[in-house]
Amino acid sequence: VNSNYSLKAFDDEDVMVGKHIVGDKTITGIFNLKNKKLAVPVELEDGEYVNILTGKNIVVKDGKVDTSLCPIIIA
Repeated sequence: VNSNYSLKAFDDEDVMVGKHIVGDKTITGIFNLKNKKLAVPVELEDGEYVNILTGKNIVVKDGKVDTSLCPIIIA
């Protein structure tokens, strides 16, 4: 199975966003390494998603996610 992944570090904010693509499925992970309350950009459309780690809803607004809810995995 071919897959593709990318990682982006926001060094000033101590946040990392990763994306793993397998076929037509994408998994996005957002990790707040210092527990700062921030909104970081993600490559997801605005809307509600479920964090598969917690079952809680995650809102993407203006292309950003609130990192106080981390870690977040969206599939």
